[in-house]
Amino acid sequence: REQDYTTDKSKIMMALSHMAGDQVDEWKNNLAEFWQNQQRTNPNWNFPSWNDFILNLQGRWGPIDLVTAASTKLIALQYDPGDRIDSFIVKFENLAMKAGINEDAALLPMFRLKLPAPMRMKI
Repeated sequence: REQDYTTDKSKIMMALSHMAGDQVDEWKNNLAEFWQNQQRTNPNWNFPSWNDFILNLQGRWGPIDLVTAASTKLIALQYDPGDRIDSFIVKFENLAMKAGINEDAALLPMFRLKLPAPMRMKI
């Protein structure tokens, strides 16, 4: 459930938990070791963002398919209060369509979670 993965770290850890294979396992172990070393040696280090993780993943393993790419962007999409809501809705709907998600029952809860709390109350 998307609401279980609300932080970049939880999204990354969930994604990593679904990856397996000799080369992938080695890559995951190296990544985890790097992150642990950074935490120990650099007090200003922050866990990577979801978008940085995806860029790292694509840089290492190549581009992912378009449906997965759209799904990834949809998961990362957040409403920016500086933007117009209609622009956000268009972005959300376009990504949902590209991701192959067209069930309102699935989209509405996902859409609501991406909005600030005061806006959620109006839906």
